[in-house]
Amino acid sequence: TYWYRFRYENDDGWVTTRLGRTKTAPLEGDDVTVRWAFFSCQDFVGRWYNAYVHLLETYPDSGADLDFVVFLGDYIYENASQPVDPAEGVVRPLGADNDEPECTTLEDYRRRYAIYRGDENLRAAHAAAPWLVVWDDHEVDNNYADLSSEKDGVSAEEFTARRAAAYRAWWESMPVRVPPPEGPDLEIDRTVDWGSVASFFLIDTRQFRADQACGDATFDLSPACDEVNGADRQFLGAAQEARLVEGLTGSPAAWNVIGNQTVMSPLVVGDAILNYDQWDGYPEARRRLLSAIDEAGLTNTVVITGDIHVAGVGDVQLGDGEGARTVATELVGTSISSDAPIPEDLSSLVTELLPWIQYFDARRG
Repeated sequence: TYWYRFRYENDDGWVTTRLGRTKTAPLEGDDVTVRWAFFSCQDFVGRWYNAYVHLLETYPDSGADLDFVVFLGDYIYENASQPVDPAEGVVRPLGADNDEPECTTLEDYRRRYAIYRGDENLRAAHAAAPWLVVWDDHEVDNNYADLSSEKDGVSAEEFTARRAAAYRAWWESMPVRVPPPEGPDLEIDRTVDWGSVASFFLIDTRQFRADQACGDATFDLSPACDEVNGADRQFLGAAQEARLVEGLTGSPAAWNVIGNQTVMSPLVVGDAILNYDQWDGYPEARRRLLSAIDEAGLTNTVVITGDIHVAGVGDVQLGDGEGARTVATELVGTSISSDAPIPEDLSSLVTELLPWIQYFDARRG
């Protein structure tokens, strides 16, 4: 365990930060335990980060029993200021006057991280333990795919500059040891081994994916279009997919944990795909990954997921119907603060419609 702080000088003299705590990973093969938390999705306007208070109350000795935190993306939201409810007005503003524009430039993204880091509970959580972080979409633009913006009429050149700015600000603001970006690309997938107990595979499901199929429809009960089944549609990109498979099949750890952004378990009703932004929208990429896990005889794969703002546990299955085999377990964490897309009273209906979903809870925070 290491304790640290920073000092800097301004016009009023020296300023010293709070005391922070971090720790090194155990040696390879060490027989240890691991205690960790994972989070995602912390929209700021009008919302509060009480989940971090619970974390710090659970580990009151500055996180003495907490080995690390995994953050799975949507650390910031790029959108412009807006009230939570027009009838209520803004409960917590985005910036001093709640007039922040949508982030598109490096200065925009830098300012957005500074606003979010102004939250006392978030800062305390960072000071309590080391963090392992990856991004999802809102660190750049909602539902972006590779160099395609969610918005119509945005040129590849324009979005390339925006992604370069967003990646640079993320790299400057996050506790990561990857080389700085020199343009719109930044390789962030990596593996963290924790003794003999677990290997954590942190992946990137945004930078290399094909554009969402079928117009990126959401909660549309129409049958899926043919485009979604294209064999060449990438989700992780060929190089990252190969690294992940090699890491999983070669890991000697008791548990393999995939730090993943969007839901891997199927969320389908009949022939309808409810969300093309998730792994459902890239079925061939999912089949390749699950087939590799299955063929290697691995029975220790756990997928941790954010993005969807609900909590759940699912059997990640290869194949359909009676021949389906469970090859991994998915733990979906609810959001820190972002709104759930499904009413709380529909939780029981989800597990009835989708029998491979073992648990579902639409609460957040």
